Amino acid sequence: MSALVVLSASSQAALTACVNDHMNSSSAWMTKYAEIFTADKAITHAHALAVGLKGTTKAGEAFGGYIKSVCSKIDVDDLNALFLGANYHRITVLADKTAMEAELKRVAKLVEQEDKDEADKNNLNGTATFEAIEAVQKAVSKARKLPMVQTTKADTAFLTLQADFDALKEQYLGKVETPMESEKELSTK
Repeated sequence: MSALVVLSASSQAALTACVNDHMNSSSAWMTKYAEIFTADKAITHAHALAVGLKGTTKAGEAFGGYIKSVCSKIDVDDLNALFLGANYHRITVLADKTAMEAELKRVAKLVEQEDKDEADKNNLNGTATFEAIEAVQKAVSKARKLPMVQTTKADTAFLTLQADFDALKEQYLGKVETPMESEKELSTK
């Protein structure tokens, strides 16, 4: 990559303003939606969805605006558009800032617990095992397509990987005795 050309002051200012607007676009959209919801209290988040608003983040930006229209003291910069878009159906919008913040925390804990429960379920029913083994298999398949060059660093990594595979095999299949191990046990008895 070549060195950056030094920009004129006006170009630098314009670019910085554009980047700042882009980085803060969720807050800006929430504020814009709050103005619409505040102007006519009959308009709700459901209306935005009904007229074609799509996408989790965009739905969250609109819902953040709805929260702001009901709870004017809430700071839209503190709202997560993706979280709101995925969970607006669970959130009760409240006018009191403290109560609204508590409601958002309640739903966040609910989502966290559901994620934990799902992970626990996947651990118990074998889904997590399958997904982990599948991910390893894909990584190994990808590595096998690469040209192999032996180096000390690669040798060490390979031997570590081999030990991990042996441990994984034992973890998955249990201790598998080889015929020689069985014979050694018999001869010592």
